[in-house]
Amino acid sequence: QISGGSLTATAASIGASNARLNTNIDTLNALASTGDVYISEQNGLTLANVNAGRDIGVTSVAGDIVVNTVAATNAVTLTATSGAIADDGDDSTRLSADALTLSARSMGAASTLSGTTLDSSARLDTEVDTLSATATAGGIFIVEADGLQNVSVQASGGDAGDIELLTLTGDLILQRVSASDTLLLAAGRNIFAAPGAGPVKARVAELRAG
Repeated sequence: QISGGSLTATAASIGASNARLNTNIDTLNALASTGDVYISEQNGLTLANVNAGRDIGVTSVAGDIVVNTVAATNAVTLTATSGAIADDGDDSTRLSADALTLSARSMGAASTLSGTTLDSSARLDTEVDTLSATATAGGIFIVEADGLQNVSVQASGGDAGDIELLTLTGDLILQRVSASDTLLLAAGRNIFAAPGAGPVKARVAELRAG
């Protein structure tokens, strides 16, 4: 196991899907020039700047995963087993990939209002093609840069199980959407159902398009 405050790693590949790099650190900077980044963290970490030529997979046994800049050519999978996946609060940083899979107690956070100023910086910023997200004890709050070709999101946190998924441009194509409380879907262009899609489920739902 690698322990310390900050880890900076540069290699062709860092860890593997069947042989993850075990860490107990606060901050990760990693560059896998042609391969993957696979990390198993013990107590939560900040992904300050993590880039991979193929895939990124980060699991945290405890604590939160905070996302600054994360970019993979193929897929990114983040799992906070008993914590949250949080945004760094900077809208200029984002999580970029072809496919994104998230699993945690909650993802991102709702906007806050201070006087007449709306602050949405706590939402998780993404730029991906497909999204699969499961929140086991809270909500899902995501802003996507340019549309999603396949969306499967589920929040099962009771009264806290809200979903707010927004795209600045492009379409939202829905495969499976289920919120235990409120749901907001807002697309820069259109909202469509994917072939074989299930029903949209929520206590209260609001859909905005265009």
